[in-house]
Amino acid sequence: MNALHYLKYFLFHVVGLLSAAAILAGGAWITIGLIAVVFIYVIGDAIAGDDTSTPNFKYPGILTFQLWLAADFGERDRSFC
Repeated sequence: MNALHYLKYFLFHVVGLLSAAAILAGGAWITIGLIAVVFIYVIGDAIAGDDTSTPNFKYPGILTFQLWLAADFGERDRSFC
C-alpha cells in the first residue's frame, strides 16, 4: 500500500499532461479536457475523501524527483512569456 502514497503525488503530473494534451489538440478538446480535469478532482475527492494517514516514505528520492519535475513544468510555462 506504500506505493499508492507515491502514486498519489504523481497524479499532479498526469493532470498536467492531460491538460497540455487537450490544449494542444485544440477545438472542442479544450472543453473536454477542462471537464475531465474538474471531473477527476471533484469525483476523486468525493470518492477518496481526506487522507489523514502519515506515510513513512522509504524512498524520499522519488518525492524529490517529482518536485523537480514539477519545477520543470513551471519553468517551461514562464519561458513562453
